[in-house]
Amino acid sequence: MSLLMRHISLRALSARSVLFWLVTALMAAELAHIIALQIATFHPMPWADEWDTLVLFRRAEEARGSGLGFLFFPHNEHRIAIPRLITLFDLIVARGTGAINLATLLIVPALTIAVFWFALRRRVERPALLTACLACLLFSGGQMSNFVWGFQTQVWLLYFFSLLAFCFVGKAVESRRPELYFAACVLAICACLSQAGGLLVFPVIIFIGISHARRAGRTGPVGVAIIAALMVAFYLWGPGGRPSSSAALVSIRDQALFGLSFLGSPLATISSSLAIPAGIIALALSVLLIIRYTRSAEPRLDQTVAVAICLFVPGLAVAAAFPAAGATKGAG
Repeated sequence: MSLLMRHISLRALSARSVLFWLVTALMAAELAHIIALQIATFHPMPWADEWDTLVLFRRAEEARGSGLGFLFFPHNEHRIAIPRLITLFDLIVARGTGAINLATLLIVPALTIAVFWFALRRRVERPALLTACLACLLFSGGQMSNFVWGFQTQVWLLYFFSLLAFCFVGKAVESRRPELYFAACVLAICACLSQAGGLLVFPVIIFIGISHARRAGRTGPVGVAIIAALMVAFYLWGPGGRPSSSAALVSIRDQALFGLSFLGSPLATISSSLAIPAGIIALALSVLLIIRYTRSAEPRLDQTVAVAICLFVPGLAVAAAFPAAGATKGAG
């Protein structure tokens, strides 16, 4: 019996190794394809300035003081100071050709993958396989236009800063070190200055902190709540005036359907009819995972990160449902 179990174990290990190398090869092929397209489509002429960085930079030169306030001016409902700073750096170093933005679109996902691996290593089985799967998603063909265009840096920066903030919160809970909440707060602010979705990082941190206040204390969540309130006030009354809201009053049904489609979007490339069922399954599994996490006495870092993602992504789906569902209704 022991020989049989050993044989089965070896076959399972071999199958997992083959799967890992297949996923790694797929990720490498995707990355090579992205770099090849970036080189083939690159042109020294500057790309369109979708964020009005050059116009605002010109106004800042004529303004009094440092003039850096234009970085915080609203763009739709966002305050994209960090993406604008990268674009400004591209203007100074690469003459506005977009080369720095293109490099950012490769470097930031790579850093996000490294953070994800750090959260999993020595805590779960086959962390390399799970990390390779995430790499395939981040470098998937569905994002190809962003990789070639060099525009959507704010999305990748949002994912990176959010995941890093969740890692610090998880470490604070796992190792009983409440001082790590400060680092999580700083990273949450960086996420907010990358995209408005970063505001959702604060309630996720507060929920996790309250759920395990016995391990990391209540001071951290209270401090995070204060910083969150200040960040919301900055978003509403910061430089450049109040951001324009793209939210629309649409039916709950339209918002729910779009939110579920958002959660199940990875399967939409296979069949659009799979998106909503996949979203329902993802939401149900997230709820179960969150319930189990709140009952855990000593949660690990990887468990905290998983729950944070399960809270954060549906929040993004709900936030995205307002303008998207409203636009769909208006078009209809």
